[in-house]
Amino acid sequence: SSSTRIFGRSSISPQKISRADSPPDNELVCFNASSPLKSICPSSPRSSSCVACSLNWCSHSIAVVLGSASLADPQVLPPKPTPAGGGEYGSGRLSSQTVVAGDTMHFNQQVALQAVLSASFLRSTGHAASGAVTSSSSVNGAISPTVSVIYTPVKPLVTYATFARSVEQGDEASAGTVNANEFLAPYNDYEYEIGAKYSPTTKLLVTVDGFRMTRPLAATDAATNIFQVVGTQRNWGAEAFVQGQVTASLSLLGGVTYIDPRLIGTGNPATNDGL
Repeated sequence: SSSTRIFGRSSISPQKISRADSPPDNELVCFNASSPLKSICPSSPRSSSCVACSLNWCSHSIAVVLGSASLADPQVLPPKPTPAGGGEYGSGRLSSQTVVAGDTMHFNQQVALQAVLSASFLRSTGHAASGAVTSSSSVNGAISPTVSVIYTPVKPLVTYATFARSVEQGDEASAGTVNANEFLAPYNDYEYEIGAKYSPTTKLLVTVDGFRMTRPLAATDAATNIFQVVGTQRNWGAEAFVQGQVTASLSLLGGVTYIDPRLIGTGNPATNDGL
């Protein structure tokens, strides 16, 4: 067998799960699997690790109810004075660092195994309008694995199956909840994907894949007014992309994605198994 060190790609966004990319083609990119931060790492095949880090300061405005109106009956609402607690304030501080290492082992001309491990270091602190600390947590060395089995039946075609688990910072409770500005514990997100890449010429690439992703769902409990994890967001999906070089200076890229998002395990008949 032979071994070539490369970077895998995985991405989890706090607002939307984005899939762990299929085995890389040319450009090698690695970035923090627990935040939207991306950083380009050296693409030398001798490189096997990189560090991505970010520091975020969250800012909130104190909510003031001005009145009510509708699109059918618009109103000009008079302003109200800022509450005594102040206007905009720093509601939270987030920091994240991730070390990523990947390796691809080729067993023969047709079969390869790609593995990527990332260790994430997450810290969060929530603050009230008065400046008091409402929550503080840290996670050191949370492991996120990504494993892909790559099979090349014929030279223009590459197929793969991927499993990925990623760690991301939990959501922040909104103003008005019992635990306002508190950051929930980090989430574990999961993805399963199968796909294929077909390149009949060096100027054309067709990609198709199907995937399943899950992510914890947080919302405010109506009975307790506490912001907490109440279920799971599950996405089934499929996509197809085509990219090609028309001329030496013009390339085209297009695709279509289908997603069936569902909320599961919510315990609420009105939302469970709903879009």
